[in-house]
Amino acid sequence: FTIAGTSNEIETSASGQTLTIGLPDDVTIAGDLTVDTDTLYVDSTNNRVGVGTTSPSNPLQVNGSSGQLFSALAASGSAIIRVDSSNAGSSAYFWARATNTGDSAIQFGDTDDADIGRITYDHSDNSLTFKTNTSDAMTIDSSQRVLIGTQSALTTAGSQPRLQVAGSSFPDSSIFLGRGANNSNSSGLNFVKSRSANFAGNTIVADGDDVVYIAGYADDGTDYNTALGAVIMQVDGT
Repeated sequence: FTIAGTSNEIETSASGQTLTIGLPDDVTIAGDLTVDTDTLYVDSTNNRVGVGTTSPSNPLQVNGSSGQLFSALAASGSAIIRVDSSNAGSSAYFWARATNTGDSAIQFGDTDDADIGRITYDHSDNSLTFKTNTSDAMTIDSSQRVLIGTQSALTTAGSQPRLQVAGSSFPDSSIFLGRGANNSNSSGLNFVKSRSANFAGNTIVADGDDVVYIAGYADDGTDYNTALGAVIMQVDGT
């Protein structure tokens, strides 16, 4: 390596285990740098830095056996980890890669609780769960069903609806639609029927098509498929 400065000083301890470099300016090292085998490694050919590895495949790669591998601490103010992409049309990603039976997660903690909030992707069943106040708040399963109050899709009328809200109390199992405005308009719940597949276009409905179906189902001790009554709106003519 090359040492630059006007008053260069290199000292070693009597045991030969310590190297002290005292310089007024900079230290320039030409070539690779290895510290304690793989504690820190600089690949000068590919301009990469490895921590815990001597063969980094990214500009910065940190390897370890388990536990916390990276920590950022702000002594004052906020701690921010920023990922930018400066190329037009390109994206910035945070990539958490796990085994096909493990979890990928972003955990939110504070001084009172280390995991008060969490976003977890379970690779064993391909579900995404949001946790607030240490409790599961919402799960999106592998079929893109949104589940609130349950982590497993429930079946009623022989199907598993895309949106499910379940709970043990009235507030936990209810949906509120409201509009606060100084006018005559209300909130809305719209039902749409089309014969166009996936709403890719507009195809007219046919006589007898159901447009609205609101039904009440009760648990008969076996399932939730027993209907007590229904409100049905159908097309009369075309």
